Amino acid sequence: MRSILSNSVLSDRAVRRYEPILIIDNEPDFSSVVTEIAGPSGFAVDNISSINQVITAFKNNDYNVILVSCKMFKSGHADFLKRIKRIKPHCQILYIIGWENDPEIIDHSSENIFGFIRKPVDPEYLVLMLRNAVAKANLLNDKVCLLKSLRRQYELIGKSSQILKIRDLIDKAGSAGVNVLLQGEPGTGKKFIARLIHLKSNKAARPFMTIDAINNDPLLLETSIFGEITNSEKLKKGILSKLKEGTLYINEISRLNSVTQEKLLNFIENGKVDIAGGTIKYNNNSRIIAGTAHDLEMVLLSGEFRKDLYYRINIININLPPLRERKEDIPLLVDYFIDYFANVH
Repeated sequence: MRSILSNSVLSDRAVRRYEPILIIDNEPDFSSVVTEIAGPSGFAVDNISSINQVITAFKNNDYNVILVSCKMFKSGHADFLKRIKRIKPHCQILYIIGWENDPEIIDHSSENIFGFIRKPVDPEYLVLMLRNAVAKANLLNDKVCLLKSLRRQYELIGKSSQILKIRDLIDKAGSAGVNVLLQGEPGTGKKFIARLIHLKSNKAARPFMTIDAINNDPLLLETSIFGEITNSEKLKKGILSKLKEGTLYINEISRLNSVTQEKLLNFIENGKVDIAGGTIKYNNNSRIIAGTAHDLEMVLLSGEFRKDLYYRINIININLPPLRERKEDIPLLVDYFIDYFANVH
């Protein structure tokens, strides 16, 4: 068992590439047992005897896995979990339990923690759980790094007043999680902005899917979005079934026919859509971002677009100006693409 304040040990860990784990338990013997079991498998074990020492421990070391004894909680174990997730969101937590532990803690914490280690410790099970917890923490960390990289890749270039306003609206739309309507001429970057909104939202790790209503046959478009029940009575899934609480971008939503508009409205309002052969129930926590090059208010007046659907998708409206209306952004875009292609080639 090591001191969490030892700089020399940190250097030694970097050389040996041991995976640091933190134990929160007031029984030193248990930490010694874990060290004997986990050390040969590549884990470096630190120990603290109070939950109040957690923040200090993280200042000195970087932990992907914490083992915490249930005996440390008289109450407030949920607050502890929240505190750890604020410090390091992808950290995995294992609860140490004995035969006498309150089952209420186990039952009500199971959704928020990685698993349980029961005393007396099963060596093979302990090492397996530690390895799996580290693997999950690394996977989550890689996902965060990937999302940061994607956000940099989808940077909005420009300093014009129009771009500054659009940036603010993108941030607002990202955090609000509501449906968005993007309006602008072809080539103004509606799909790009839709993806950027998705990446700035809490759905960033969920799928981002697109469908183009311009070149699709109306019936094919309908089944592509909602799915269908085939002659063999099998469900052929549409995009909404694959979305998994992600974001769907519909390009040129003004082209949807009345049947598809009604079904999309039903999906947004209650997650149910009637199709030939039955009714499909969706998880309607997914988000719709719609794009159009037309003035939808004028389309409303013609009766070709539903007013109730319009209000459902137009929670946040972002108008995208063409480049000719923001000429001060052109030099920045030229510099960006010169740098981009220089790095690519």
